[in-house]
Amino acid sequence: MAFYPTADGPGRLLEICSFRKSDIPESQFREVFRGIMQKVSTFDVARQNSLGTREGDERQAVLAADWTSSEDKDAFINTEQFNSVKPLFGQLINTEDAKWACHHLILPGASAKTPQSAMYGISYLDVPVPLQANFAKALDKAIHVVDKGSYDFITVAASREDAEVIVVFTGFPSAGAAEKVGIQLDEATKTFSKSTTTYYAKMEKQY
Repeated sequence: MAFYPTADGPGRLLEICSFRKSDIPESQFREVFRGIMQKVSTFDVARQNSLGTREGDERQAVLAADWTSSEDKDAFINTEQFNSVKPLFGQLINTEDAKWACHHLILPGASAKTPQSAMYGISYLDVPVPLQANFAKALDKAIHVVDKGSYDFITVAASREDAEVIVVFTGFPSAGAAEKVGIQLDEATKTFSKSTTTYYAKMEKQY
């Protein structure tokens, strides 16, 4: 796990999900989502939610949710409050789509919330555990060569769902910076990854 620039915060659990939208009209999608956010914003364990769509695919939604901690969310998921929003989320998601992905990152020492950026990059890298130390060194070296003005933040952590999936979550000041830095980081780490999925999204804070 690593943060660029170095972070010194209370930490958080970051949930990143990408899913194909259901066939309901976009206006209805947004209305249902607003209703969900009104509920979620009252949860003590929820800090922030940001929603957007993948660049080049408006039907593929991207959600970044900040929770207080993994322990807090684990204790919360079986409550009546949490279960009250599940049916609503079910209206938004095409569960038959193979591109569905959701990963939780445990981030002790990170900022309390995901910083706001003009563009976000999300990479899922399949890195065998024995190669992860060398992967981390290669990525760290590449990041220190990158112009610090070309990114707002970079967060690197293993997925809670699969220890061999490394998630690189980056905030960029522009789409141009995202493309340039993304190529540099992919080139530096491709030796260690069996497969890599990268996408970009503009996301707006919902609360």
